[in-house]
Amino acid sequence: PEEAVDTLLVATDGLPVRLPGINIQDALKALNIDADVFKRILIVFFRNNKDTINKIYAVFEEKDWKSLMYLAHSLKGSAGNIGAVDLQEVAFRLEKASGKGPANPPGKNLVDNVVTALSQVLESLQTLAEAEKGEPLNVKAETVDLAQVIPLLKQLADALELADPEEINIHFKAVKGYLDFSTLKELETRLNDYDYDNALKTLKGIEGLRD
Repeated sequence: PEEAVDTLLVATDGLPVRLPGINIQDALKALNIDADVFKRILIVFFRNNKDTINKIYAVFEEKDWKSLMYLAHSLKGSAGNIGAVDLQEVAFRLEKASGKGPANPPGKNLVDNVVTALSQVLESLQTLAEAEKGEPLNVKAETVDLAQVIPLLKQLADALELADPEEINIHFKAVKGYLDFSTLKELETRLNDYDYDNALKTLKGIEGLRD
């Protein structure tokens, strides 16, 4: 059938036309970027969320509703950026329920729904991530003096460690012109969500900042 054939089509850069749990074409149109850049954004999502399921279950078991709300909020935002509409929706429901606190805590079914949707997305992205293993997130190496940029990136990392919004904003403005699009987009999303832990992970994925 035509539908079955369409799902097998692959773009020239290796990005499938469709992936379970992700509306690739809709996301490409919304972001107005090419498939290769979007593929890198998908890989960043995969790398940053490999441990998210464990974190969600851990804070749920601890009845840490505030942390659960923040996790769900961050996941909602990043899911929306990659076109994972179902995941975005269930994360929103969990965020809303968690915000009610101990008086009316979320049920485990909401957590399970998020985990199921996230598992599908991560499984879809695993092949892409494995194919790209070893290709670091990077600065615009062709136009940038790394010796000049790395200290600026380290200052941003220090500000993220301190979770100081004012300092973070100052240092992010200093480096944003040097970052490739996918890294810049991911950092902006994390910072807008005040998700400093994952912003720091994204930053430390850049060549030259790895431990």
